Amino acid sequence: MIKKDAYITLMYGDYKDDTLNMLTRTTLSDNSTNVPSKKLIFIGSRINSFPKIATGNNSSYGIGGASTYLEVPDSYNDLHAKYKTPLLFGSESDYKVFLDIINNNDNYRSDISETQKQAVRASIFNYYIDYIFTLKFTYETYGSDYDIIIKGHPSEVLGSSSTWTSHYVASDYNFDDLMDKLAFAFHKDDSIGKYIGMIPYGTAAENLAYLGADISIGGLDSSTYQGYEQEVDVKFLLVLTDDDITKNTNVGERYNSNTLFNHTPSGEVSKTTYFNNGYLLKTLKNYYEKKNMTNEASTYNTLLSNWLNARNASDVNEQGIITPKAV
Repeated sequence: MIKKDAYITLMYGDYKDDTLNMLTRTTLSDNSTNVPSKKLIFIGSRINSFPKIATGNNSSYGIGGASTYLEVPDSYNDLHAKYKTPLLFGSESDYKVFLDIINNNDNYRSDISETQKQAVRASIFNYYIDYIFTLKFTYETYGSDYDIIIKGHPSEVLGSSSTWTSHYVASDYNFDDLMDKLAFAFHKDDSIGKYIGMIPYGTAAENLAYLGADISIGGLDSSTYQGYEQEVDVKFLLVLTDDDITKNTNVGERYNSNTLFNHTPSGEVSKTTYFNNGYLLKTLKNYYEKKNMTNEASTYNTLLSNWLNARNASDVNEQGIITPKAV
């Protein structure tokens, strides 16, 4: 035990207590809202590296980002309906979280021009909707059984934007600090974001297993899955690719050799889910059907059909593997 404690202290330093407290939390910061005991560590990345699910070409994902600041209005009523979904801004209050940060003049340098501010408004909106879509999708899929905690990129520590090695720039204006504040606001005040915990981004994700918490991992594509303790469940990967899980460079070999493990919340052995383009479209179609959101369900049904037809396939399973059409 002494050696283990010493190792944890060595790996985490000043982050040790905060990390362990987050991984073993029983409530949100309000000390009254309970969270599941099972923890799902979302392996993230820099915000600008999140999948372009919301901003991607709408022929692929059905939404599309803002091309100008005019598409990012101050009024929720004026916001395009395609952004008013549970996976983006399902309520006026969630949109207000975004507006309160970007409309606060104190969050900008005094020398910013109006042209720069307009460019920043559109750019940060696009980064933000990709970030929150991915995390809200994860919460909607796994949040009833797991307490979701994001582990981000060690070179983009939230709260320390001055140390970031990749920058957010629009019209020659650096808005790293604004992006930082907005991410924090999402996890503090958004109706779903407040449920998604954060661990210090300076820690090494592959070493979280040694902390002894009841955790699974999943999230974006990462070499993390190669270095993690192999008995730790890999719940899912979200990778915008047409290939299936067997071809993934980080987990494909483990999947093919039966060393990629997962279990259902009740403890039954299951396979790691692989949200490639096809299975993501299928999941979103089913999600909106259950929500009785017919327009969105129809959109994703069409997108899924197009994706399957392009591959002469009749279906795609949870590992992104297609079923060829019968000859």
